[in-house]
Amino acid sequence: MKDDCRERILMFRGASGSGKTHLVNACLEELPTNIQYMHFNCKESAVSTAEVFYRGGYTLSWERLPCFLEQVAALSGAARVEIEHNRFMGIGNQINVALKAESLVDRDERRAALTSAWFEDLRTFESIMLISFDTFEQATSEFREWISGPFLFRAAQAEALRVLIAGQQTPDRREHAGEWGRCCQTFDLYGVQEALHWLPVVDALGYLVPARDPLSYMQAVCSLLKGKPDDIMNWIQGFPRREEVL
Repeated sequence: MKDDCRERILMFRGASGSGKTHLVNACLEELPTNIQYMHFNCKESAVSTAEVFYRGGYTLSWERLPCFLEQVAALSGAARVEIEHNRFMGIGNQINVALKAESLVDRDERRAALTSAWFEDLRTFESIMLISFDTFEQATSEFREWISGPFLFRAAQAEALRVLIAGQQTPDRREHAGEWGRCCQTFDLYGVQEALHWLPVVDALGYLVPARDPLSYMQAVCSLLKGKPDDIMNWIQGFPRREEVL
């Protein structure tokens, strides 16, 4: 992961079963040990703006986010955020209170203020960190709008931050060319159609292709399943194990 990377935002877009999650997991597994990261699966949990802020504090250390904590205290009506035994007591509730407002306009203003403060703190970071979102299309519309707008706009200017987004739908960089689109690269995933790429996978998993001509057989499987990695992997898992045959 380069320190001077210009395209700090990466997106994987593709239909269900095209291998987006496998690719995201592979990227996370290959991260150097000195890279801090936060991963959000928008399918499995109620991901929200507050949750991103909350996890950010525990991942990065609350002490490194003074501007954000000051803004939380101001918007939640607290004199300050209490610290006890190096733990911030009730910070999750205070973030929720700070974001809460009756009108949509007020909520947007509060969210913008907290977002600005959070990224102001990130500007002081020297080491690279990654934030990734999977199954982006299943997030709430409010959260998707926040990511597509205020979040990515500031992320494009944060030299120490990298963002990875995967989903059947992802933010459109062309619509935001003047904000963050020039710092983004989107890859459309269409599956893996070539059998030659699957034979090493079969071997690495310890399976044997049940045919005299493994290449032709796998090519037929790829064509039948239209190259969808998830479906092909499920098919491969039905092959006989190498140790069972030998």
